[in-house]
Amino acid sequence: MNEPVTANEIAFGLVLELDQVALERSAEVHSTLPQGIDPDAGPRPGPFVCTEVDGDSSCWSPLTRIPRVERLEIPREWKTGGTPQWLNDPTYLNDGANLYFCTATSVLAACVEQSAQGERRGVTTAGVDAIRAEVAKQERRQKNPR
Repeated sequence: MNEPVTANEIAFGLVLELDQVALERSAEVHSTLPQGIDPDAGPRPGPFVCTEVDGDSSCWSPLTRIPRVERLEIPREWKTGGTPQWLNDPTYLNDGANLYFCTATSVLAACVEQSAQGERRGVTTAGVDAIRAEVAKQERRQKNPR
């Protein structure tokens, strides 16, 4: 049974399906590489991994299944929980320069996750550390650094 995500679940390594349009439009979200969302755009859900939590604030990086030479792959051994599709399908960091710093309220408002509590997807500490290292390499590309 699918259950809504709660603020208490927001944690380092958690992967949630978030609506990028809702994140871009939220006044409670700081984006380091704004996407220029069309005002008429509908929802655009996709997987995001939480790479940092500090009280009510958290940092999220978008993931993708589309390979590119410059993208960091998230291999099977870095993935936890979720469905066999999540565990076995190729996954990549979308862009190390693209981060979303969010309040818990903004994450929950943008969340379209369809999984049961206890069955949520995740990325291991080693995986998040690799993502953070890639993010550090891309800081010069951020248009709106934090």
